[in-house]
Amino acid sequence: MKRIAAAAVACSLFFSAAFPVFADEQQVIFPVSEQTWQYLDRSPAGQNSITVYSLGARQIRKDASTNLTAELNNAMQTNFSSAERLEQAILSLIKIGENPADYKNKDLIALLSSHEDPYESGLNSACGALMAYDATHASIPETARNSPTSLVDYIVSSQHRTGGFAPTTGRDPDALSTARVMVALSPYKSTPYVDSALNKALDWLGGQQSADGSFPADNPDCITTAAVLTALSTLGVSTEDFRFVKSGNTLLDALDGYLNTDGGFAETAGGESSVDATEYAVIALYTNASGLAPYLSPDSYPNYVEPEPDGIKVYLRFIFSFLGMFAIVYLLLLLTNLIGKKWGKITPAENQSLSGKNVTEDDGKTMEIRIPMKAEMTDFESIYEEENHIKQEEKHPAE
Repeated sequence: MKRIAAAAVACSLFFSAAFPVFADEQQVIFPVSEQTWQYLDRSPAGQNSITVYSLGARQIRKDASTNLTAELNNAMQTNFSSAERLEQAILSLIKIGENPADYKNKDLIALLSSHEDPYESGLNSACGALMAYDATHASIPETARNSPTSLVDYIVSSQHRTGGFAPTTGRDPDALSTARVMVALSPYKSTPYVDSALNKALDWLGGQQSADGSFPADNPDCITTAAVLTALSTLGVSTEDFRFVKSGNTLLDALDGYLNTDGGFAETAGGESSVDATEYAVIALYTNASGLAPYLSPDSYPNYVEPEPDGIKVYLRFIFSFLGMFAIVYLLLLLTNLIGKKWGKITPAENQSLSGKNVTEDDGKTMEIRIPMKAEMTDFESIYEEENHIKQEEKHPAE
């Protein structure tokens, strides 16, 4: 019993030492199936690949990193003449752990705040600038050419009387543009006039939902549906909100309708899987799970796990982890042996009580059991004489 107790103590120590490794893995948020990741892994990287893999706490794909480096090099040759490309660069750099305020001796945040045309593509680039400021927690002075206040004023003033937002002046509002605006304005919702604009946009957006829960009602697609789910999750609006439940169907139900058996999401229900649609869906699902905007730095999200490094670092980490666990097991075996020697020996009195016989004690540390044994050697001489006698009788039988 004492040896069993010692072994139990050793096992408990082993699992208590190993538990933190497994506990960290169990805390990760997994709103996306492994099959969806497998689909993305075997497909070319899409425009949102860096954001998607960062949200999933996965190693950023090499082809996506290569594409980003090429885009940055090209944009830097023109000193980021395009505000939209500058915003995309800032948001991507944040996701890979780079500092946009000091990228190759350039302050991209300062460059954005003084950019000549932050409205080159209408609301899209204005929203991108607000997201870049929020993601970097940049302190932009109000005197800056493109201060957050001026951008917010521009966006809110672009709202249609119906409540929706259009991508550019002269166009009708649409659900995709409205969803992007809602994400960009979410950090400023405590401002009364921004909160009023957001509530008006939510009311309008609820009227654009189809009976199956997807968006927009006239021509539903996965990308718009995912964008609306991202917007609601960023603002903290429940998918069960009465404005966004149609015929018992929520946005999550609608998004699930675009999921194919290969793990990818189709742009339209029943269609082939699309990388762009799948990336939008993954962003929406992770945003819904965390309740945070999808463009923030990786360490902003709860239960974030640092991605595994590649190459020699993975090999070295495996070797050291193996050696560490081997050392723990070895030490526990030594501990078990020591415990067994100290408390697990059987005293002569204990042995006598078990066997009912006397035992001999030599040094008080060991126990000797003497079992008497006796063996008799065969008498080969008598066997030989008997055989000779039999032979003599056969030669001279009795008369």
